[in-house]
Amino acid sequence: MGAIPVCQTVIYEPVPGTNEGNYPNEIDASNSCVSSEDNSIWYTFTANTKGNLNFVITPDD
Repeated sequence: MGAIPVCQTVIYEPVPGTNEGNYPNEIDASNSCVSSEDNSIWYTFTANTKGNLNFVITPDD
């Protein structure tokens, strides 16, 4: 569906998503409380074991 696979413990995205990102039209404005999707990037991964998932998003600026 356009999501970027995560295969390592740290992901750095030097170029931010623009407009509708790497998977356009994910959010249907007619069925949502937001009017559009802006500057998004979608990722996918498979967890090897069950449990808690923690992640940190650190902005560059």
